[in-house]
Amino acid sequence: MSLRQLAACVVGRYALYREIASGGMATVYFGRLRGPLGFSRAVAIKRLHAQFARDPEFVAMFVDEARLAARLRHPNIVPTLDVVSSNGEVFLVMEYVQGESLAQLFELARERGEIMPTRIATSIVSGMLLGLHAAHETRSGRGALLNLVHRDVSPHNVLVGLDGTARLLDFGVAKAEGRAQHMTGEGRVKGKLCYMAPEQLRGAQVGRSADIYGAAVVLWEALAGRKLFARTADAVEFVRTLHPPIPPPSAYRANLSPELDQVVLRGLAPDPSLRFATALEMAVALERAGGAVSVIEVAAWVDRMAGARIGLRGDEMLGFEGSGASPMPESDRWSTRDRGPLVPPAAPSAGPMQVDVEIELTSASTPFARALRLRDRRVGIARAAAGMMALGVLGTWAARTARLPQAEPPPIVAVSPGSPPRSQARPADAAVAADASSSASSELVPDAIPVMSLPIAPPLHGPAPRAPRKKAKASDRPRTP
Repeated sequence: MSLRQLAACVVGRYALYREIASGGMATVYFGRLRGPLGFSRAVAIKRLHAQFARDPEFVAMFVDEARLAARLRHPNIVPTLDVVSSNGEVFLVMEYVQGESLAQLFELARERGEIMPTRIATSIVSGMLLGLHAAHETRSGRGALLNLVHRDVSPHNVLVGLDGTARLLDFGVAKAEGRAQHMTGEGRVKGKLCYMAPEQLRGAQVGRSADIYGAAVVLWEALAGRKLFARTADAVEFVRTLHPPIPPPSAYRANLSPELDQVVLRGLAPDPSLRFATALEMAVALERAGGAVSVIEVAAWVDRMAGARIGLRGDEMLGFEGSGASPMPESDRWSTRDRGPLVPPAAPSAGPMQVDVEIELTSASTPFARALRLRDRRVGIARAAAGMMALGVLGTWAARTARLPQAEPPPIVAVSPGSPPRSQARPADAAVAADASSSASSELVPDAIPVMSLPIAPPLHGPAPRAPRKKAKASDRPRTP
C-alpha cells in the first residue's frame, strides 16, 4: 500500500494517518497540519473510540479535557494546539513529540534484561512531578485556583522524548473546579486502578495528594524494575485489607539508598496527610536523595532503548509529509458539514482516502485575502509615515531659514538740486568702481558713471535736526511810524 493510500481521513486542516497508540477511551493518530502557502506541521490527533463518540457524557468529558489542557503551559506537559469538530466527532490536536511512553520504555528495558538506571529514573519522575505541580497550580482567567487533579498518573501517560524531557499528557479524567460534576457518577471510578490512591478507589473526595500517590507508584516501579500491583485485583485487595505495608524498592534492587526508600514510601502513605504536600516538594526531595542527571544523559538512554523505533516513526512521518497530498490552497477555506460517519471510502485504490467533505470558497475571508489586506494596510501606514517625515524636514528647514540674519536695506541718498537724475549706488559699490578706475590694468566699462560724494540723509527713525535760528538785530526790526 502506498503512502498516499495510508491517509485515513481529512478533518478540516488536518490529515490523519495511521495510529500511534490506543487507550481505553481514544486513539492517537499521526497527523499533519495543512496550512496555506505550503505550510505543514506534524501533529498528534486524539480521537474518541466509536462507542464513546456517540455517548454525550464521554464527548463532554473529551471537550472538557481540551478546555483544561488549553490552560496548561509547561515544558513537562504536552501542549494542546487545537480542537476540531467534524461530522459529530471531536478531535484533539496535540504537539507531536518524538519519544516513547514510560510504560513502553519499561517494557523495552525488561526485554533486554535491564533495569532503568537510578539517576535516569529519578530525573524522569522528577520532570513528571514538575508537570504535575504546574497542573495543580493552574488558575482561571480571573486568577482563582482551579484545584485541578489529573487522577490518571501512570507510566502510560508520561512521554519521554528524544530530547530527554519527560512530559505529562492525557487529562481526560482530570477534575477541576467548575468542571461538570456528572463526569464521575455515583459508584463509578475512572482511571487505572493499579495507580489509584486508596481514597480514590473508595470513591472519596480526591485532591492533589492522589496524584502524588500515583507518581510514587510510578517511581517505585522505575526503581524496582517491576510492577507494584501485578493485577488490578491486587490493588483492590490492598485497599480492602487495611493497607498492609508496602515493601521498599530496595527489597527488589540492591544499592538503593535509604533516602530513596523514604521518599517512595512517604509518597505511598495510605493517609493523604502523611504524603508530600505538593508535587514540587516531592521532586525536590527526590533529586536530593537520588541525584538527578541532565536531560542529555536521559536522551542518550532513551535513544539506546528506543532510538530505532522512534527513528522508523520519524521516517514514516517524513514519508507522509512528502506523499504528495496537496496543502490547503491559499485562496480557499476548508469547512466540513455533517455528511454521515467519518469513514474512509470503500475503494482506496482510487486515490487518497478522505472524508466526504464539502469545500466552501469564501475569498473575502480567506487567509490569503487577509494577508493581502494586511500588506496593503502596512504599505499605507509606511507611506503616511514617509509623508509626515518629509513635512517634518521641510518644517525644520523653514524654521532654520527664518532665524538667519537679514541684510540691511541700502541707505537713502539725497541728490543735489539741479544735478541730472542717476541711479543710486551704495558706498561699497562706489569703492569698487573707484578701485577699478584707478588700476592701470583694468578695463573701462562703457556705461560706468562717476560717483559723486553726496551727503547722506538723516535716518528715518529719528526726528530731523532743526536749523539754529538767528537772533534778529535791532536794525532788522520793523519801525513803527
